[in-house]
Amino acid sequence: MSSMEEKIKRINELYHKSQAEGLTKEERMEQAALRSEYVAAVRNSLRGQLDSIDIQEKDGSITSLDKKKRIRMRALAQRDGLTKEELGTKSRLIMEKLRGTQLYAEAEILLVYRNWKSEVITVDFIDRALSNGKRVYCPAVDGEEMEFYRINSQSELVPGYRGIPEPVKQADKLLTQEEILSHRCLAVMPGSAFDRDRNRIGYGKGYYDRYLDRHPSVPAVAVCFDCQLVEKVPAQPHDRKPDMLLTETHFLTRCVLLR
Repeated sequence: MSSMEEKIKRINELYHKSQAEGLTKEERMEQAALRSEYVAAVRNSLRGQLDSIDIQEKDGSITSLDKKKRIRMRALAQRDGLTKEELGTKSRLIMEKLRGTQLYAEAEILLVYRNWKSEVITVDFIDRALSNGKRVYCPAVDGEEMEFYRINSQSELVPGYRGIPEPVKQADKLLTQEEILSHRCLAVMPGSAFDRDRNRIGYGKGYYDRYLDRHPSVPAVAVCFDCQLVEKVPAQPHDRKPDMLLTETHFLTRCVLLR
């Protein structure tokens, strides 16, 4: 059958026959195959419609969802192309910059991700923060939301959402609003792509945007590699711009906070 209209017509014919007199084995196989083709076609059509949706930005410009997707894919491909040695060297430079900021020096509580795949490496940063007496909380995904749970050692982390190392979700280790309001906090966040105005594209789920919207008093520092910087990131009203963006060669912030 050449057209989807003909296939839909045949699906309906087979359905009515199945209700009236039943189908042969060959007809049941044909029905299953046609239904699979139809479902696949509908999914592809929906994907195409979503990619063609336009969003009006704050400055009145128009950005398609497909554009953000392409920027994310290109930036992550660049990041994935870094060698193990480059990841280690560049990560050390970035995290050393972060340790030199006033935000880090004054923070009593750190909300910090544990690196995964080719993200800026935070393993040594977390260990040193713990040894410096910082209270360290790592993110864990629960459905559509993300919360932070305290750890005393990285050995407490287990594979979670998409295999990403996460703390075990224990109520007594959950970072509460009361703790956030009574302590100086600092969030350290990853991302896919950034521009020099600190606009950010995450991984597509909006976990950090929603969390920081719920806790606007928490300052956020984003870390990434130079290869993830792009000319312009399409900014949307719900996107949370980090207060500071650090790469191996850039220190982008509203004001200088280096000690």
